[in-house]
Amino acid sequence: SATMDFTTGIDSRFNALRFHLFGVLPANAAANLVLRVSEDAGSNWKAGAADYRYAIAQVQDNAGTFSSNVSTGAAQLMVCAAQDNGASALLVGTAKVLNPSATGAHKAFQTRTTYKIAAGVGFATNGGGHYVSTTNAINGVRFLYSAGNIASGLIVLEGRLAIG
Repeated sequence: SATMDFTTGIDSRFNALRFHLFGVLPANAAANLVLRVSEDAGSNWKAGAADYRYAIAQVQDNAGTFSSNVSTGAAQLMVCAAQDNGASALLVGTAKVLNPSATGAHKAFQTRTTYKIAAGVGFATNGGGHYVSTTNAINGVRFLYSAGNIASGLIVLEGRLAIG
């Protein structure tokens, strides 16, 4: 499918959400997995040119080479960069958002992934970012690739309630 959208279960019952990504694979090689949010249960997905800020640290498994992807203004929050589409390039990881229903603060995301890029090189990433367009509550999260469809995989939403 072109996207994996979550518009139910993102409400005031939970003050933290975790998305578990299992075997997610792009249809096109060298695609970036990204996410966008909605404030109206998926009627509109926020994709303005400066709606998100993010930073991702990456390390390659073949030489311990470190790299990064950062943006101070983007139309989406990057989850992974340049993922291959071969059968062994499956992405596993998590994406978390804190206080999705709160107002008054930008929504903060944390991501951790493992996947392969071209030539079978493995990447491990640790990243994060913010939806900075508004401080409104969000009630939708969409995952999509920068090019092509999501060829396979599963994303599971888990809600967390903290009392204290």
